[in-house]
Amino acid sequence: MSVRAPTATAVCVREAVIGDETLRERLSSVPATVVGRFASASNATLLVALHDADGTVPTVGPEAGLDGLDPHDFAIYKPQLGEAPLWDFEDGTLWRREVAASVVDRALGLGMVPLTVTRDDLPYGIGAVQELIPHDPAEHYFVARDLPALRPQLRRMVALDVLLDNADRKAGHVLVDRRAPDPHVRLIDHGVCFHAEPHLRTVAWDFAGEPVHADERALGARLASLLAERDPAVAPLEELLSAREVERLAERAQLVASLQEFPRPVHDRQYPWPLL
Repeated sequence: MSVRAPTATAVCVREAVIGDETLRERLSSVPATVVGRFASASNATLLVALHDADGTVPTVGPEAGLDGLDPHDFAIYKPQLGEAPLWDFEDGTLWRREVAASVVDRALGLGMVPLTVTRDDLPYGIGAVQELIPHDPAEHYFVARDLPALRPQLRRMVALDVLLDNADRKAGHVLVDRRAPDPHVRLIDHGVCFHAEPHLRTVAWDFAGEPVHADERALGARLASLLAERDPAVAPLEELLSAREVERLAERAQLVASLQEFPRPVHDRQYPWPLL
């Protein structure tokens, strides 16, 4: 099977409803075959082909780039078995944090984190399966920050990273999705978020000290309200994170709800390495 590029119409339909249940069902249940691995990733990050209705396994040629893969045919699989141990994050929890970031994103209506679900029926066991975002790897944060049309989205990214306490916002974890008429910022690699102790580490300090807008503070207020009410939109977090991590998330939500300016770095360790 040749690699099929998504049509503009199909993309608009898929992006129109955040948390599209059709996509969720496909990512959660369609048989999948591992067809590749992202060699530069520190944890196992696998490309899987989602089978067609007749059982055909989509194929991808070596010449196809990430901007040429059809997200209807392919997805990203991060199994627990492929996680490298970290001294400060509990073993075997990184994939859970990937799913949790998607839960928060959907609950806030942002649509920046690709839809990510839990699966335990793939070859390497339980892990996260994520919507594939076709993109040009050369268009990362350091490119996006110079595009005026994307700066409002990047400001929302900064607010989201404070909420998640993202410990690894590298430039390459910011994608520019150009499938729709207007480019859209998409955010990946959230395996080291939600720690109970402060871990914020990012390349996006360009916004440090800038006034926080009311709509950005509203993200914190909304998340705080959803967590306080134990709304179904955030209920999965109770299984994905520890009780203390959920408590700290609620505290950060309250912080963002009253934040007057974006935080500034207080030490060099708040810059990720490598930056890209």
